[in-house]
Amino acid sequence: MDVNKYISPLYTGRGENYTKTKESSNLGMDDFLKLLAAQLANQDMMNPSSDTDFIAQMAQFSSLQSMDSLAKMTAFNQSTALVGKYVVVATYDKSNKLVVSEGFVEKVNLFGSEPTIVINGKEYLYSNVMEIKTPPVEEPQDPEEPGDETEDGKDEIDGGN
Repeated sequence: MDVNKYISPLYTGRGENYTKTKESSNLGMDDFLKLLAAQLANQDMMNPSSDTDFIAQMAQFSSLQSMDSLAKMTAFNQSTALVGKYVVVATYDKSNKLVVSEGFVEKVNLFGSEPTIVINGKEYLYSNVMEIKTPPVEEPQDPEEPGDETEDGKDEIDGGN
């Protein structure tokens, strides 16, 4: 059993609104490390890379890692601020039709690579939030006030006269 598929950022299959995402064309930290290792393994022995080049690449890697951590932390913080707010989320169903839902955020799950929010009992990715807005106002209906008329249909105020 492959445990990594359950914690991989490419696999987010915890509900019907989740699909296995396509790999992006952007380079990540793993790609950067692979390129650096390949560069070191295949460098010309008669003309090796200078120490300054290696240090600059390590600084770039550190910067990339810090930006990635900051982006994840920001998403986690922003998602927790949505609890109790009225939001609109958009997802695609199995036939690639856009489905828009709205409601109050009941809770936020911070497990995995991206936070998820729960609206009306369904879980959505935080990145699916399209709008945060004021909830629609339902106008209360005026029920007839009890005590205006007696059982015999006469008005209580004027004593039935």
